[in-house]
Amino acid sequence: QNGEDGAEGHVKGSLNIAVIGSGPAGCAAAHSLRSQGHNVTVFEKGAALGGRLLTHRADGFHLDTGAAFVTSRHYPRLHKLANELGFMDLLENMNRVTGLHRDGERASLNISSIPSFLGYKFLKLGDKLKMGAWMLSIARKGRKRDLADPATLRDVDQQSVADFARARLGDEVYEHLVRPSMEPFWFTPCEEVSEGMFLALSARAPNSEFRCVKGGIDQICAKLIEGLELRCDTEVTALQARGEQITVRFRNHQGDGAFVADR
Repeated sequence: QNGEDGAEGHVKGSLNIAVIGSGPAGCAAAHSLRSQGHNVTVFEKGAALGGRLLTHRADGFHLDTGAAFVTSRHYPRLHKLANELGFMDLLENMNRVTGLHRDGERASLNISSIPSFLGYKFLKLGDKLKMGAWMLSIARKGRKRDLADPATLRDVDQQSVADFARARLGDEVYEHLVRPSMEPFWFTPCEEVSEGMFLALSARAPNSEFRCVKGGIDQICAKLIEGLELRCDTEVTALQARGEQITVRFRNHQGDGAFVADR
């Protein structure tokens, strides 16, 4: 929409809020703000919502292009929202098996299965016992670690996963268990992730169920902002403070426009 809009039509006591980006963080923020009674408009420069939860659809097929699964024990807030918003039936258990290769050999590992771990042929028995003992020790201490609360990870934010795992568990465990198990969670190297994330994930890994979203993982974002105004193909180009309000400058296929928001 060209021109300025968005300043009128407030519910008394509510704020007019612009959320930039329709990935999981933006959609969760929009949902929370709407729950508090505010008016929310979501801006997305891409053609569809999702961000790191983007799903591509064509010819009757769908492909999750970023994050493709959630786990039962690592995302309690997501499962609470799924119950509240009525999309638990979309979460479907999957067989989380990783195929690993070394010197021409192949091995399979289901990270959440103790029998699969014990039968994993790329680690010696001593390394398995060391890893198992360590997992038991952090399972007791690690319940206080929360992936979504940095304050609970602050005391273990001293080094990277790579440095921590090599020093504590050895090179073999790092190369053939930690790295191939952890990096799919982040799509980024262990050298760039804090040991706190590794401890939080590992503490809840045993018996955790891996779940995909039937029909595409972007439906999580869609459910969070259902009923809210979403402007796709709309790139925010500038934010300008004007008194107690913010003017959101944007560009879309209709040209340049502006949206007035309180936050």
